[in-house]
Amino acid sequence: MSTGLLVAVVVLAAVCVLNLALVLRLSTLVRRQGAARAAADTPATLPAPGAALPAFAGVGATGVPVSSADLATGTVLVAFLSATCAPCRESLPDLAATATGLRETVPVVAVVSAPSHVDPADMIAALAGSCAVIVADGYHDPRFAGFGVGNYPTFLRYDDGVLGAAAHLLPELALPVPA
Repeated sequence: MSTGLLVAVVVLAAVCVLNLALVLRLSTLVRRQGAARAAADTPATLPAPGAALPAFAGVGATGVPVSSADLATGTVLVAFLSATCAPCRESLPDLAATATGLRETVPVVAVVSAPSHVDPADMIAALAGSCAVIVADGYHDPRFAGFGVGNYPTFLRYDDGVLGAAAHLLPELALPVPA
């Protein structure tokens, strides 16, 4: 009888190990499917060229007011960044250099979205002196909803108040060459 009991315990142990392996595999598949579904729900869309510069008003980090009326003529670069976005932080040196190079001919405005629990001070400091920086109230600040930005970073070039180009990478945006 002890042999039969031993065989039953071994078979039960094997079934438990097999069950554990199947549960772990199933949880991995469910996790991957959830991540894929989440990525599919947030497509990397860009605003369509030809859209008019939406009306907005804000106060830059230095206290200087900035509005759509100030940017309605000529070429303007508007950058949308998030304080919690790694690619946004990686783009800061290029944006600061581009803004500094274009300073005399092309106004550059950076809109930094930050949830209330994140301090964007380091991003503001990285762009200080190169462009106007406006801190948005979270990711859905109604002042900037008209721009149609859904992903970060997003760079928009407006020509005489009309969207000429949009990109998620600054080098992909055709900008005037500084003289």
